[in-house]
Amino acid sequence: MNSFPLRPFWTLLICSWLLYGLLTTLASWFRLYEFFPGYGFIGYGLVIAVQLLSLNAAVKRIDYTLVGLSLIVIGAIASMDMILNKQNLAELWILWDWFPLTPAHIDGYVQILLILLNIFTGSIAGQCLFYSATKNKK
Repeated sequence: MNSFPLRPFWTLLICSWLLYGLLTTLASWFRLYEFFPGYGFIGYGLVIAVQLLSLNAAVKRIDYTLVGLSLIVIGAIASMDMILNKQNLAELWILWDWFPLTPAHIDGYVQILLILLNIFTGSIAGQCLFYSATKNKK
């Protein structure tokens, strides 16, 4: 008898969103961006990684659809976060002296990060949605 009623897919998908909520709450309460500018990149990377683990546990059409939609939403949230906090990130990068920065560098770095994020999450989300649309019914 299975004492844990949720399938691994649901456990992982729910955990990815709980992780996002926890990391967002910690970032806002403790202003972790000020101490560690890479916090957002690592946090979004972890959330996306757990969503990819849920994709590995997907077995039904709805599972693939939910992972695809979830990746689209988290990709959009991460993109908006980067756009809205571009100036703060730039100030921290200058303070920490991680990259050579001019206004052109700042825009270029943020655009590269946005493109990489959207290509990655968008392509996997597209594959999930395509697979769920073409998979035999279950």
